[in-house]
Amino acid sequence: MIKMIAMDYDWTLLDYSGQEPFIGRETIDLINRFINAGGYAGIVSGRQYWDFRGEFKSMGFPWAKKFPNYIIGREAYIYEVDGLNYTEFSEHNAKMHEKITALTRKMTAYMEEIFEMYEKNNIHVTNFFVYGDFAVEIHTVKEDAQKAMELLSEFVKKKEITDAAVHRNGVMVTVYSKHAGKGNTLLAAAKNFGIKPDEVLAIGDSFNDITMIDGKYGFVGACVGNAEEKIKETVKAGGGYIGNGTAYKGVADILYQLKRDGKIEF
Repeated sequence: MIKMIAMDYDWTLLDYSGQEPFIGRETIDLINRFINAGGYAGIVSGRQYWDFRGEFKSMGFPWAKKFPNYIIGREAYIYEVDGLNYTEFSEHNAKMHEKITALTRKMTAYMEEIFEMYEKNNIHVTNFFVYGDFAVEIHTVKEDAQKAMELLSEFVKKKEITDAAVHRNGVMVTVYSKHAGKGNTLLAAAKNFGIKPDEVLAIGDSFNDITMIDGKYGFVGACVGNAEEKIKETVKAGGGYIGNGTAYKGVADILYQLKRDGKIEF
């Protein structure tokens, strides 16, 4: 039985296909019913933990009443949420910050080589960021994103940067600490809440979600209907669920599928 739901935010819960970003009330109501039945339901994102409250307000949803009752921010840091109050998992978060900062400082020495590699392979870089608390993030155009991720993965392996991993979210290609990432951090959060991996439902849409939806940690993996095809293939291979619908509509459909299968209560 599912006791914990973990959702990516952008393009998994939040739909950008309309005139304004939007989450449907039915989906929020379903999740709140799950929390009222004793479950944990939260956001797992590369964003900072404080980023979401204003968007909820603009869509007419009260923040953390009940959803979300936890947040994983920067794919690494865990917080319990109760209204405006955030309780940090201090020991875990401090360890993650130390490891992430060490990696991002190390990666700054390689940036020129990375750009030269991309230029040689005709990868169009539109922007880049070095976040001390998160990762090195390189933005490309859509048609170059997959190749850019593959090249960067090869670069990290060749340079023997053993504490690094690579993923992408849309056009954003990221080098992050292998000690962080959504799968590792979700596992730590579930353990803290006393929840077994097979009692966790993880939902995503892109490559930065793979570690929590591919089934390798034992979570029940799922993706929304707008997920990239390789993500859908990964979820299928892991015996997971694919939602019918974009973003929040797909999330609601996944919850109804699990309800039909007797694996969740709300």
